[in-house]
Amino acid sequence: MGSKIPCGDCQTSFLAKAVQGKRPKGPDYTKVYVGFGAAAVVIIGGFALMMSGGDKPVAPKPVATANAKEAQLQIDQKARQDQAMRWARAVGGADLLTLRTYSDLGELAKAVGVEAALVGDARDQAVVAALTKHEAARLFSEMECTSAEISQDAVAAGLGPVVFYFDAKAGDSVYDRKAGAQVTAQWRMDGSQMRVGSLALTLKPVVRGRRPGDEAKTFVPSAEVAKPRQAETSRGGVATKVTESDPAAIAHLADTPEPLRQKIDKLVADVIASADPESPGALWGRATAQLKEIGKPAMPRLMNALFELYSDVQGNNQKISQVTRSLLDLTGMAFAYDVRGTGDAAKDKPARESVIRQWFAWWWRYANDNYQTAIDQSEDLLDAPSKPKADPKKAK
Repeated sequence: MGSKIPCGDCQTSFLAKAVQGKRPKGPDYTKVYVGFGAAAVVIIGGFALMMSGGDKPVAPKPVATANAKEAQLQIDQKARQDQAMRWARAVGGADLLTLRTYSDLGELAKAVGVEAALVGDARDQAVVAALTKHEAARLFSEMECTSAEISQDAVAAGLGPVVFYFDAKAGDSVYDRKAGAQVTAQWRMDGSQMRVGSLALTLKPVVRGRRPGDEAKTFVPSAEVAKPRQAETSRGGVATKVTESDPAAIAHLADTPEPLRQKIDKLVADVIASADPESPGALWGRATAQLKEIGKPAMPRLMNALFELYSDVQGNNQKISQVTRSLLDLTGMAFAYDVRGTGDAAKDKPARESVIRQWFAWWWRYANDNYQTAIDQSEDLLDAPSKPKADPKKAK
């Protein structure tokens, strides 16, 4: 009776005397029964609610989740950006086969100025040639296109902008390595294929030297301004060589209609009036924004304002500053006009006059050209002017 006896079924050991006269208990299923009973009550209640017809049954949850849609959108976004980079490499390498795959060549032809009369292979080859000269497209070969960015909204819509980012190539001596550039192109989906239809330069690179192709560039200089000359001025106490022309009266462009001439003159007068401390605070901004919207027809009268103010740069200092600020806004070009000065009139006067003369040297070069191509160019404005076309009557 004092021995430990193992159970033949479960092998549990026990003292024989501790269980003398007792019978084993069966398993306790009370909790299981309670659980089944609760479940039965819930099921019966659910059936009763459905049979009552008072409430609609709960709709099942959708199988497709937002996470799945987001994941697919990210996959599509990556695919569009990869296609955009293939297009970028095709532009840089003049790869017509790939351009045909990823371009809307009809729209692209319009964007780069190809004649509308050209069709087929002739049009496509003309597009490739035009891309090598286009101010935005040329960057694909002259700089390093590092990435393309497309928003998920554009991917979902199947059309929109793609922004290409550029850095200077290793060892490049033309573009500033510290400053990049951006080109924005418009695209649409054609089935599963991206088609790029237009492009524009949205962040201009900083040019430190003469760009390829500029060596042979010719232009028609302004007939109102004398040919520039090399001069020397002081910038921050450092002698610097610059190109200058004597200021001259500049008339409206010949094809500017009279109502627009009156509007331009009024806006230029507002720019000058904004130098008055008592003028409305937003006067300069409103006038400059409208002049910028008008574009090149506004430029001659801003230049003419500098001519009229040139006779007294000290007395007209604030007015000249406002005009040069507007010129900067319209062209992106600046010649470091110092409105604050040093307080020494003997130094400030010639420096301010030099800035105005530099503006006129610039206008001599770009009056009959796209003046926005002058941004970040070197100060050597004495490129080769184009020769006037021969008069066929005199030739006979």
